[in-house]
Amino acid sequence: MTQNNNKMKQNIFIVIMALSSIFAFSQVGVNTRNPQQLLHIDGASDNPTTGIPSLAQQANDFVVTATGSVGMGVVGPSVKLQIKSGTDGVSGLKFDNVNNATATTISGTSLLGVDVSGNVVVAENIPINAITGDIKRSIITADHNGWYLLDGRAVSDLPANAQAAANNLGFTSSIPDATDRVLKTNSGSETIGATGVLIW
Repeated sequence: MTQNNNKMKQNIFIVIMALSSIFAFSQVGVNTRNPQQLLHIDGASDNPTTGIPSLAQQANDFVVTATGSVGMGVVGPSVKLQIKSGTDGVSGLKFDNVNNATATTISGTSLLGVDVSGNVVVAENIPINAITGDIKRSIITADHNGWYLLDGRAVSDLPANAQAAANNLGFTSSIPDATDRVLKTNSGSETIGATGVLIW
């Protein structure tokens, strides 16, 4: 009986010690003995045993903070989701099955942009003087890769995102028809979308 009581006391002591260690050390590290956040995964297992990992060491890390923020490539995220790819000009974020030729079919959608701090923001109601565009010479006779053939079609026949762009440029009923037209330098009296006949 005494032996069983001692065994039970030992088991209770082990459970208490285990629980106290969980509460005392609430950070979990995977591949690291030096977790920087509530959950810290060091993909390459290259972080130091003390101190903050270098930028190169953080590049393969994934963290979740006590406030629920997620960092990828950064161990101290300043927003709810922060991704640092480690390559200038590359966000590290990719959407499969969506690209710049995918037509927008959901009404009430807005364009997204990136501000000077790298935050993704809604970029709707862009003033017309902030829009840049280009005309592409091509032998391709159909829309492709985000380019739209200037064939005089109704604006309503374009995808929603292209309709919005056309409206911002002042084309409300139809887009210009560049069939058998040639590019030329504009004069002060011409308006946007004005065309001239190609003479042989």
